[in-house]
Amino acid sequence: MDVRSIRISARALNSHLCTTAAFSCTSKRIFDNISGRDTNLVQRPTGLYKPLASNELRLLTVGKAYTNRADELVRVTLHHVKLEHTPDYKTWKETADPELRQQKLTQAWFAHASSQKAQARPILLRFTWGDYFALSYCWGEGGFTHRIILNGRIFPVTENLESALRAVRGEWDVTRLWVDALCINQNDVAERGREVPRMREIYGNAAAVFVSPLHYIWSFLRLRG
Repeated sequence: MDVRSIRISARALNSHLCTTAAFSCTSKRIFDNISGRDTNLVQRPTGLYKPLASNELRLLTVGKAYTNRADELVRVTLHHVKLEHTPDYKTWKETADPELRQQKLTQAWFAHASSQKAQARPILLRFTWGDYFALSYCWGEGGFTHRIILNGRIFPVTENLESALRAVRGEWDVTRLWVDALCINQNDVAERGREVPRMREIYGNAAAVFVSPLHYIWSFLRLRG
């Protein structure tokens, strides 16, 4: 992922501050799953998830549409990345304000990377593999009524998530995206217990957070240019 792909305006970076309500809704639903209070869970395909190693994050890519059909299923692919920073980022972080919270630190880094690009200097990346975005939305109460294709297999999702992924596919080529319902193995109670406490960190560490409803997602994508 190059700087053009991760170029975010100040307003888009500040979108982190808009995620509190959606984060609360999402995390509440996942905590309900863990505690056994969720009655909408359905049987999902097995064998799609590999265990997460330490210092790893599971991300997804949204495939481009093959056709113009409105009913074409959204295709996503999961993959693991290691949270290893580049030498450029490590050097910069040593000079950054140690009192900055992760969210503000991320914003400061992108301001620095943008200034370097403006001076026609080499592209700067945070991670050895590039960067990622996060999607924050409410799961809703309608159950898993929609379908996507996950790693080549039909996979049930909520209407809100399907609509959000469809909007992302239609509006922008997002290389790597973190989505709680897909990037956390919801069938693995132990993994959910480990990953849910990391959610605020994951959101704060993202290059940008796209917030549902859809017009917010669309607006943030448009701010990119």
